[in-house]
Formats: sequence, structure tokens, C-alpha cells
Amino acid sequence: MGKMAKGTVRTATISAYNAGTDSVNISFDNLPKHITAIAYPDRLGPSDIAGITVYYNSIGQKMWGATDETFGIIASDDSASRIARGEVNVTATVVEDFTKL
Repeated sequence: MGKMAKGTVRTATISAYNAGTDSVNISFDNLPKHITAIAYPDRLGPSDIAGITVYYNSIGQKMWGATDETFGIIASDDSASRIARGEVNVTATVVEDFTKL
């Protein structure tokens, strides 16, 4: 996410590709409270690509300076059985905005 002032929100988009032969549902786990992730579409057929938008809300981040956080991305079948799990790493540097003084 780069350098961001405390109190701001940044977004980034990454892609996910279904290399399998079955359709999968995309979900997330272990998301910190100040990070939101949304997959569109959240169901992928074979060879489909999803866009995953990650929102980082620095208001909810209690740390200042460089931060490094990880959450899980899960691909599951219709019975909710986990097929695969990967990790997404989010880095940001939260700084104070002195321009408003």
C-alpha cells in the first residue's frame, strides 16, 4: 500500500486464477480488523480469473510506521471443503499528516 497518512484508506487489486478442473468459491480468513478483501466474482470456474480488491483502513491500524500483515485466501468446493489456501501479504507505512497543522 506504500506510505499513507493515518486516517486514510488505500485500495489495491490483485488477481486469482483457477488452474483446477472444478469450480471453486473464494473466501478469506484471518483478516485484520482494518483490512477488507472482496473477490469478484467470488465463484470461479476452471480457467476463470477473479479480481481481489484489498482495502486498508489506516484508522483501524494501531501501529505507526512500517506494517506487514498477512491474511488467507481460500478456495473451496460447494460442500465447503477446503481445496487450497494461500496467503496475501499487505505492507504499508502509516505516517502522521502534518499538513493539517
